Amino acid sequence: MKKLFLAGVLLFSVGCTPGVNKSVQQDLRPTTVVQTSSVSQPATVAPAAVPEESKTPEPAVKPADTAVKTVEKAVAKSIPILMYHSISDNPKNLLCLSPKRFAEHMQHLKDAGYNTITFRDLEDWEAGKPIPVKPVLITLDDGYRDNYTDAYPVLKQLNLKATIFMTTGFFNQRMNLTEDMAKEMMGSGLIEFGSHTVSHGDLTTQTDERLHSEIIESKLELESKLGVPITAFCYPAGRFNEKTLSYVKQAGYRLAVTTRPGWAELSQGVHTLHRIRINGDLTTEQFKKMLP
Repeated sequence: MKKLFLAGVLLFSVGCTPGVNKSVQQDLRPTTVVQTSSVSQPATVAPAAVPEESKTPEPAVKPADTAVKTVEKAVAKSIPILMYHSISDNPKNLLCLSPKRFAEHMQHLKDAGYNTITFRDLEDWEAGKPIPVKPVLITLDDGYRDNYTDAYPVLKQLNLKATIFMTTGFFNQRMNLTEDMAKEMMGSGLIEFGSHTVSHGDLTTQTDERLHSEIIESKLELESKLGVPITAFCYPAGRFNEKTLSYVKQAGYRLAVTTRPGWAELSQGVHTLHRIRINGDLTTEQFKKMLP
């Protein structure tokens, strides 16, 4: 007699620190395009059908393949920049989104025809050049270790790009990325890094000497560790003032993001771009409505 074995899957994720803003931004505007061209990139093809009697539940992430499709480019008026933090199971902390739900979010972006871009693409956007149509920029703040263990495998499987804003003083801590993890992800060509300061402190209360360390030296440290220019910056907790802005520009960052809600537009200023906060209690259906 044949025996049937059931295998359990142990889902492990890492906790995260408390958040400050628990609102979900839903006042989103569609991207406007006015000029087109095309490039090629890998496409995703749904898995082949199986006989009805042997079907299993559809996974949150579908297998990718190496087929090629044409991707249009256009000049965009506004762009959604998504703000994630920890990808872990911790319902009591809104900065933590479960790995399952993150996978569902990413699969939706893929299925809905969104093209993930990086801050280097935003430099073209700033210059008025065409970028991929239906652009979306995925950001993960702080540099949690689960960005590598739980988010990166999904992004890699779906061939999606993302930016991790790393707090350099958190490198190699138990709950955060190691330098080797960061190098591996960056080497994939899918993950870029930006600076999130050295210590994640409130930049509006710092001395000039401390601002130099937090903003300028964090950039230099990332460039030394990763061997690439760092051109994007993220204000801890979204806090900044005129002095902070002057240091960010002096450091040579081309772009910077805040926690102000909404789609990013050039009229906001390239060093004070808005983002869409993705809280841990945001359902997949709500996410799909935000980004149809």
